[in-house]
Amino acid sequence: MPLFVLVVACGGGDGDDSSTGTAGEDASVTYWQDVAPIFYSRCVTCHQAGGIGPFALDDYAEAKQWAGASAAAVEAKTMPPWLVTDDGSCGTFEGSRALAPAEIEAIRAWSDAGAPEGEPRTDLAVPEVEVLTDAVTYETPSFVPEAEGTDLAAFDEYRCFRVDTGLTADRFLTGYSVEPGVPEMIHHVLVITVDPEAPGPAA
Repeated sequence: MPLFVLVVACGGGDGDDSSTGTAGEDASVTYWQDVAPIFYSRCVTCHQAGGIGPFALDDYAEAKQWAGASAAAVEAKTMPPWLVTDDGSCGTFEGSRALAPAEIEAIRAWSDAGAPEGEPRTDLAVPEVEVLTDAVTYETPSFVPEAEGTDLAAFDEYRCFRVDTGLTADRFLTGYSVEPGVPEMIHHVLVITVDPEAPGPAA
């Protein structure tokens, strides 16, 4: 049964954080002491140089520019991406990416204080991305994104590729990993099974 792979290539937006506050050296919430541990454990797998996130959060100077946007995103629970209700009202989930209320409050307090740096530290490490080393490899065709459509589509391009698995019988998918050729360009990849015998759309 073939698969359809939907690839979304994203360009970087031109917006940034509009925080203008200041904070003294005695600020109670700082990047290195309070926020960086959260970012390193929950965000910088994507938000690092060369990652799929459009900006880095493991670098203080860049993280400061996006402090307000980061606080707003975690409060809205659009980041980290975890599209289920995970507040305990409907069970709990193993491997949840949802931030705890205290983590969200720390990021907001840091932003509101003017995003102070704190004392730099070297004991934090970017987590390695897990990849499958013994799986079957499928490749999509190479392509070069071309801007099309209106201003609303200036930074996104959606491409669908049909990938023939070569399978002759049903199989269970127990895991998969995606390795984009240009990580800075690929924002989302959706893998969908399709029935080759299903009728297509009406002409």
